[in-house]
Amino acid sequence: MPWRETSYLLGREPNCIGRARNWATFHPVAAVLLSILGLLLVVTVVVVPTEWVEISGGTPPACSKGGVAAVMSGPSRGTGEAEPFLSIFSGDAKHGELIAATKKYELLPQAWRDFEVVPDVNFGTPEPRWKSVAVVDSSATRLFMFGGLTGTAYPADVWTMAPDEDGNAIWSFVEFEGSAAVAPGRKAAAAVNIGGTMLVFGGKWCEISKKGKEKHCKELGDLWTLDLESLSTWEKLWEFAEGSSSPDTGGPSPRHGHSATVATIEDEQGRVTDYMVVFAGRADAGYYNDVWAWNTRARKWEDW
Repeated sequence: MPWRETSYLLGREPNCIGRARNWATFHPVAAVLLSILGLLLVVTVVVVPTEWVEISGGTPPACSKGGVAAVMSGPSRGTGEAEPFLSIFSGDAKHGELIAATKKYELLPQAWRDFEVVPDVNFGTPEPRWKSVAVVDSSATRLFMFGGLTGTAYPADVWTMAPDEDGNAIWSFVEFEGSAAVAPGRKAAAAVNIGGTMLVFGGKWCEISKKGKEKHCKELGDLWTLDLESLSTWEKLWEFAEGSSSPDTGGPSPRHGHSATVATIEDEQGRVTDYMVVFAGRADAGYYNDVWAWNTRARKWEDW
Protein backbone atom coordinates (compact mmCIF):
# COMPACT_ATOMS: atom_id res chain seq x y z
CA MET A 1 0.00 0.00 0.00
CA PRO A 2 2.40 2.72 -1.27
CA TRP A 3 0.37 5.84 -0.38
CA ARG A 4 2.84 7.00 2.26
CA GLU A 5 5.77 5.86 4.34
CA THR A 6 5.44 5.26 8.05
CA SER A 7 8.09 4.44 10.60
CA TYR A 8 8.37 3.49 14.25
CA LEU A 9 9.18 5.94 17.00
CA LEU A 10 10.32 2.89 18.98
CA GLY A 11 13.48 1.29 17.64
CA ARG A 12 14.07 3.83 14.85
CA GLU A 13 15.36 7.35 14.56
CA PRO A 14 12.43 9.66 15.49
CA ASN A 15 13.84 12.69 13.68
CA CYS A 16 10.86 13.91 11.65
CA ILE A 17 12.82 16.80 10.16
CA GLY A 18 15.50 14.46 8.90
CA ARG A 19 12.98 12.10 7.35
CA ALA A 20 11.22 15.02 5.68
CA ARG A 21 14.51 16.34 4.31
CA ASN A 22 15.39 12.95 2.84
CA TRP A 23 11.95 12.62 1.30
CA ALA A 24 12.18 16.09 -0.29
CA THR A 25 15.57 15.20 -1.78
CA PHE A 26 14.10 12.28 -3.71
CA HIS A 27 10.76 13.97 -4.50
CA PRO A 28 11.63 17.61 -5.33
CA VAL A 29 8.55 18.36 -7.46
CA ALA A 30 6.16 17.01 -4.86
CA ALA A 31 8.02 18.93 -2.15
CA VAL A 32 7.56 22.23 -4.03
CA LEU A 33 3.85 21.56 -4.55
CA LEU A 34 3.37 20.71 -0.87
CA SER A 35 5.21 23.89 0.11
CA ILE A 36 2.86 25.98 -2.04
CA LEU A 37 -0.20 24.23 -0.60
CA GLY A 38 1.14 24.77 2.91
CA LEU A 39 1.61 28.49 2.25
CA LEU A 40 -1.95 28.75 0.92
CA LEU A 41 -3.23 26.97 4.02
CA VAL A 42 -1.40 29.39 6.31
CA VAL A 43 -2.81 32.37 4.40
CA THR A 44 -6.30 30.89 4.58
CA VAL A 45 -6.06 30.36 8.34
CA VAL A 46 -4.82 33.92 8.86
CA VAL A 47 -7.34 35.59 6.56
CA VAL A 48 -10.37 33.43 7.31
CA PRO A 49 -10.76 33.14 11.09
CA THR A 50 -12.17 29.93 12.53
CA GLU A 51 -13.76 29.45 15.90
CA TRP A 52 -15.42 26.81 17.98
CA VAL A 53 -19.14 27.09 18.56
CA GLU A 54 -20.46 25.83 21.86
CA ILE A 55 -23.47 23.57 21.39
CA SER A 56 -26.03 23.81 24.12
CA GLY A 57 -29.20 21.88 24.66
CA GLY A 58 -30.33 19.43 27.27
CA THR A 59 -28.24 18.37 30.25
CA PRO A 60 -24.74 17.18 29.27
CA PRO A 61 -23.15 14.21 31.04
CA ALA A 62 -20.97 14.69 34.09
CA CYS A 63 -17.55 16.09 33.29
CA SER A 64 -15.43 13.12 32.22
CA LYS A 65 -11.74 13.31 31.51
CA GLY A 66 -11.56 10.26 29.30
CA GLY A 67 -12.18 6.62 28.62
CA VAL A 68 -15.77 7.09 27.46
CA ALA A 69 -17.37 4.46 25.23
CA ALA A 70 -19.10 6.28 22.37
CA VAL A 71 -20.69 5.15 19.10
CA MET A 72 -22.76 6.81 16.40
CA SER A 73 -26.24 5.36 16.02
CA GLY A 74 -28.89 6.09 13.42
CA PRO A 75 -31.86 3.78 13.79
CA SER A 76 -34.84 4.07 11.49
CA ARG A 77 -38.19 3.71 13.24
CA GLY A 78 -40.32 2.82 10.23
CA THR A 79 -40.35 6.39 8.91
CA GLY A 80 -37.66 5.78 6.33
CA GLU A 81 -35.55 8.50 7.91
CA ALA A 82 -32.54 8.01 10.12
CA GLU A 83 -32.40 9.61 13.54
CA PRO A 84 -28.67 10.05 14.14
CA PHE A 85 -27.44 10.30 17.71
CA LEU A 86 -24.30 9.69 19.71
CA SER A 87 -24.58 7.04 22.43
CA ILE A 88 -22.14 7.21 25.35
CA PHE A 89 -21.51 5.15 28.45
CA SER A 90 -19.37 5.69 31.52
CA GLY A 91 -15.93 7.26 31.74
CA ASP A 92 -13.45 8.48 34.34
CA ALA A 93 -14.37 11.73 36.09
CA LYS A 94 -12.17 13.91 38.29
CA HIS A 95 -10.43 12.38 41.30
CA GLY A 96 -10.60 8.96 39.60
CA GLU A 97 -14.33 8.59 40.10
CA LEU A 98 -15.91 6.25 37.56
CA ILE A 99 -19.33 7.18 36.24
CA ALA A 100 -21.98 4.98 34.64
CA ALA A 101 -24.13 7.41 32.70
CA THR A 102 -26.03 6.16 29.66
CA LYS A 103 -26.86 9.21 27.55
CA LYS A 104 -27.34 10.22 23.95
CA TYR A 105 -26.64 13.35 21.95
CA GLU A 106 -29.14 13.93 19.15
CA LEU A 107 -27.39 15.52 16.20
CA LEU A 108 -30.34 17.14 14.46
CA PRO A 109 -31.77 19.13 17.40
CA GLN A 110 -28.24 19.32 18.90
CA ALA A 111 -29.36 18.36 22.37
CA TRP A 112 -28.46 15.89 25.09
CA ARG A 113 -31.13 13.44 26.18
CA ASP A 114 -31.27 10.95 29.03
CA PHE A 115 -32.01 7.34 28.29
CA GLU A 116 -34.48 5.59 30.55
CA VAL A 117 -32.29 2.64 31.47
CA VAL A 118 -33.84 -0.84 31.38
CA PRO A 119 -31.47 -3.29 33.11
CA ASP A 120 -30.88 -6.91 32.22
CA VAL A 121 -33.32 -9.06 34.19
CA ASN A 122 -30.55 -11.21 35.69
CA PHE A 123 -27.41 -9.08 35.51
CA GLY A 124 -28.56 -5.49 35.87
CA THR A 125 -26.42 -2.89 34.09
CA PRO A 126 -22.67 -2.66 33.36
CA GLU A 127 -20.38 -1.63 36.19
CA PRO A 128 -18.94 1.89 35.93
CA ARG A 129 -15.75 1.68 33.91
CA TRP A 130 -13.48 3.52 31.55
CA LYS A 131 -11.40 2.71 28.47
CA SER A 132 -13.78 0.02 27.22
CA VAL A 133 -14.40 -0.41 23.48
CA ALA A 134 -17.72 -0.30 21.67
CA VAL A 135 -19.11 -0.80 18.16
CA VAL A 136 -22.57 -0.80 16.62
CA ASP A 137 -24.13 -3.47 14.43
CA SER A 138 -24.57 -3.06 10.67
CA SER A 139 -27.97 -1.40 11.12
CA ALA A 140 -26.56 1.01 13.74
CA THR A 141 -29.35 0.08 16.14
CA ARG A 142 -27.45 -1.85 18.80
CA LEU A 143 -24.29 -1.06 20.78
CA PHE A 144 -21.81 -3.78 21.75
CA MET A 145 -19.38 -2.96 24.57
CA PHE A 146 -16.39 -5.02 25.69
CA GLY A 147 -13.95 -4.83 28.56
CA GLY A 148 -12.52 -1.72 30.13
CA LEU A 149 -11.32 -1.07 33.67
CA THR A 150 -13.59 -0.87 36.70
CA GLY A 151 -12.29 0.25 40.06
CA THR A 152 -10.91 -3.18 40.92
CA ALA A 153 -11.04 -5.42 37.85
CA TYR A 154 -10.50 -5.87 34.12
CA PRO A 155 -13.81 -7.51 33.18
CA ALA A 156 -13.94 -9.61 30.02
CA ASP A 157 -17.67 -9.05 29.72
CA VAL A 158 -19.72 -8.14 26.66
CA TRP A 159 -22.85 -6.01 26.94
CA THR A 160 -25.37 -4.88 24.36
CA MET A 161 -27.52 -1.77 24.52
CA ALA A 162 -30.51 -1.29 22.20
CA PRO A 163 -32.53 1.94 22.31
CA ASP A 164 -36.24 1.49 21.71
CA GLU A 165 -38.88 3.83 20.29
CA ASP A 166 -39.75 5.22 23.72
CA GLY A 167 -36.24 6.40 24.45
CA ASN A 168 -35.31 3.49 26.71
CA ALA A 169 -31.80 2.04 26.78
CA ILE A 170 -32.22 -1.72 27.10
CA TRP A 171 -29.06 -3.34 28.45
CA SER A 172 -28.40 -7.07 27.97
CA PHE A 173 -25.51 -9.14 29.31
CA VAL A 174 -23.99 -11.64 26.87
CA GLU A 175 -23.60 -15.09 28.43
CA PHE A 176 -21.09 -17.45 26.86
CA GLU A 177 -21.18 -21.22 27.20
CA GLY A 178 -18.63 -22.73 29.54
CA SER A 179 -16.56 -24.15 26.69
CA ALA A 180 -16.59 -20.96 24.63
CA ALA A 181 -13.39 -19.03 24.00
CA VAL A 182 -13.40 -15.60 25.65
CA ALA A 183 -11.06 -12.71 24.91
CA PRO A 184 -9.12 -11.67 28.04
CA GLY A 185 -10.18 -8.46 29.75
CA ARG A 186 -8.27 -5.28 28.91
CA LYS A 187 -8.41 -1.51 28.74
CA ALA A 188 -7.54 0.98 26.00
CA ALA A 189 -7.89 -1.50 23.13
CA ALA A 190 -9.29 -0.60 19.70
CA ALA A 191 -12.32 -2.16 18.00
CA VAL A 192 -14.20 -2.01 14.70
CA ASN A 193 -17.16 -3.78 13.11
CA ILE A 194 -16.40 -5.47 9.80
CA GLY A 195 -19.03 -7.62 8.15
CA GLY A 196 -21.03 -8.08 11.32
CA THR A 197 -18.09 -9.10 13.49
CA MET A 198 -16.32 -7.08 16.17
CA LEU A 199 -12.54 -7.06 15.81
CA VAL A 200 -10.57 -6.11 18.93
CA PHE A 201 -6.82 -5.52 18.90
CA GLY A 202 -4.37 -4.79 21.68
CA GLY A 203 -4.91 -3.04 24.97
CA LYS A 204 -3.40 -3.27 28.42
CA TRP A 205 -3.95 -5.60 31.37
CA CYS A 206 -2.62 -5.42 34.92
CA GLU A 207 -2.96 -7.33 38.15
CA ILE A 208 -5.17 -5.15 40.32
CA SER A 209 -5.89 -5.22 44.05
CA LYS A 210 -9.18 -4.64 45.83
CA LYS A 211 -7.97 -1.10 46.48
CA GLY A 212 -7.37 -0.50 42.78
CA LYS A 213 -3.57 -0.68 42.88
CA GLU A 214 -2.08 -2.04 39.64
CA LYS A 215 1.11 -4.07 39.16
CA HIS A 216 2.72 -6.46 36.66
CA CYS A 217 1.10 -4.67 33.74
CA LYS A 218 1.28 -6.16 30.26
CA GLU A 219 0.78 -4.67 26.82
CA LEU A 220 -1.41 -6.93 24.68
CA GLY A 221 -0.73 -7.73 21.03
CA ASP A 222 -3.56 -10.10 20.18
CA LEU A 223 -6.42 -9.82 17.69
CA TRP A 224 -9.84 -11.27 18.52
CA THR A 225 -13.14 -11.45 16.67
CA LEU A 226 -16.73 -11.94 17.85
CA ASP A 227 -19.70 -12.61 15.58
CA LEU A 228 -22.30 -10.01 16.55
CA GLU A 229 -25.21 -12.12 15.35
CA SER A 230 -24.60 -15.38 17.19
CA LEU A 231 -22.56 -13.95 20.10
CA SER A 232 -21.52 -17.52 20.79
CA THR A 233 -17.72 -17.49 21.09
CA TRP A 234 -14.63 -15.38 20.56
CA GLU A 235 -11.95 -16.42 18.07
CA LYS A 236 -8.31 -15.39 18.34
CA LEU A 237 -7.07 -14.53 14.86
CA TRP A 238 -3.49 -13.53 15.59
CA GLU A 239 -1.02 -12.80 18.37
CA PHE A 240 2.32 -11.02 18.42
CA ALA A 241 5.31 -13.34 18.79
CA GLU A 242 6.52 -12.94 22.37
CA GLY A 243 10.18 -12.10 22.84
CA SER A 244 10.59 -10.53 19.41
CA SER A 245 11.88 -6.96 19.17
CA SER A 246 11.90 -6.80 15.37
CA PRO A 247 9.38 -4.49 13.66
CA ASP A 248 9.05 -7.07 10.86
CA THR A 249 7.17 -9.74 12.80
CA GLY A 250 4.10 -9.85 10.60
CA GLY A 251 1.99 -7.50 12.66
CA PRO A 252 1.85 -4.58 15.09
CA SER A 253 3.70 -4.66 18.40
CA PRO A 254 1.73 -4.94 21.67
CA ARG A 255 0.27 -1.56 22.61
CA HIS A 256 -2.63 0.36 24.10
CA GLY A 257 -4.24 3.72 23.44
CA HIS A 258 -4.13 3.23 19.68
CA SER A 259 -6.91 4.02 17.21
CA ALA A 260 -8.59 1.90 14.55
CA THR A 261 -10.92 2.38 11.63
CA VAL A 262 -12.22 0.45 8.61
CA ALA A 263 -10.95 0.82 5.04
CA THR A 264 -12.64 -0.84 2.05
CA ILE A 265 -10.38 -1.17 -0.99
CA GLU A 266 -11.06 -2.49 -4.48
CA ASP A 267 -8.06 -3.95 -6.30
CA GLU A 268 -7.31 -4.03 -10.03
CA GLN A 269 -9.28 -7.27 -10.42
CA GLY A 270 -12.36 -5.69 -8.88
CA ARG A 271 -12.11 -7.63 -5.61
CA VAL A 272 -13.22 -5.68 -2.57
CA THR A 273 -11.39 -6.21 0.71
CA ASP A 274 -12.14 -4.77 4.14
CA TYR A 275 -9.26 -3.80 6.40
CA MET A 276 -8.99 -3.00 10.07
CA VAL A 277 -6.49 -0.14 10.05
CA VAL A 278 -4.57 0.44 13.29
CA PHE A 279 -2.58 3.61 13.93
CA ALA A 280 -0.17 4.66 16.69
CA GLY A 281 -0.60 3.77 20.36
CA ARG A 282 1.89 3.48 23.16
CA ALA A 283 3.85 1.03 25.28
CA ASP A 284 5.76 1.62 28.50
CA ALA A 285 8.91 2.38 26.49
CA GLY A 286 7.35 5.08 24.31
CA TYR A 287 4.94 5.85 21.49
CA TYR A 288 4.31 4.43 18.01
CA ASN A 289 3.48 6.23 14.76
CA ASP A 290 3.13 3.16 12.54
CA VAL A 291 0.14 2.04 10.46
CA TRP A 292 -0.92 -1.59 10.17
CA ALA A 293 -3.91 -3.03 8.31
CA TRP A 294 -5.55 -6.41 8.95
CA ASN A 295 -6.56 -7.93 5.62
CA THR A 296 -9.82 -9.75 6.34
CA ARG A 297 -9.62 -11.65 3.05
CA ALA A 298 -6.06 -12.96 3.49
CA ARG A 299 -6.30 -12.94 7.31
CA LYS A 300 -2.93 -11.31 7.79
CA TRP A 301 -1.42 -7.92 8.66
CA GLU A 302 -0.01 -5.54 6.07
CA ASP A 303 2.52 -2.86 7.01
CA TRP A 304 1.19 0.34 5.45
